[in-house]
Amino acid sequence: GLVLKDTQGFVEILDTSLDLTPAQSYILSKILEGYDGEQSVWEYLASSLKNPYLSEAAWERESKLALYRKLRQLLYLPPKRRSYTLPDQPTIAIINLSRITNTRIKKVYAHLIIKTIAFYIQHGKLRRDTVIVVDEAHNVFDKDSPIAFLISEVRKWRLGFVIATQSPSFVSSNVMKNTNTKIIHTIKSSIDLSTLSRSLYIPREIEEKIPFLPPGRAVVAVSELEWPVIVDVDVDVLEKGCVKIA
Repeated sequence: GLVLKDTQGFVEILDTSLDLTPAQSYILSKILEGYDGEQSVWEYLASSLKNPYLSEAAWERESKLALYRKLRQLLYLPPKRRSYTLPDQPTIAIINLSRITNTRIKKVYAHLIIKTIAFYIQHGKLRRDTVIVVDEAHNVFDKDSPIAFLISEVRKWRLGFVIATQSPSFVSSNVMKNTNTKIIHTIKSSIDLSTLSRSLYIPREIEEKIPFLPPGRAVVAVSELEWPVIVDVDVDVLEKGCVKIA
């Protein structure tokens, strides 16, 4: 559905994530013009790219082969790792990408999953509140992420995000600005602290404590509070949702 109805969105994800050249991006768009959905898009791309036509110009053959090399690890992932079906009933679904060892391919796959979920919600195929939790978000929503804009656009579609990262300085500024609630644990990097300071106002007396926060203590900033506050989470009663404001 995503490729047929939002071909350019699909191309944009691959273009940005795989750092395609203009020629490779053009070839990809041109090939997808003939995609009819009868087979998986990956099978279609593999058959279209690995056997360039001799009648094509030299630059076109070279671009096809180069694009094939960039996509090869993604094209031949096991089907179970390459496709995801949205459940009919509310549930918690965990998509583990740790078995994909290539960092770039892992990023492309994460982008496509998130984009696909957003696509289904925007087109009314998933009519319920949905939250996507992204761990190690600096690997997904980095400064060049082609889907960072979703954070600010999908709220009206009842789609929310929980972003977890140990390196906020590597996360897209659009994502940092559009996360309403921030829970900040110990951060010692001055670059990361500076990034947080640009995305919200933290009083100096609180900012100075962030590098020394012990486990279970965090700075919480929400739009309903005028200033960020320091909270203690009692690990023994965490399952009951008890939080003490320090």
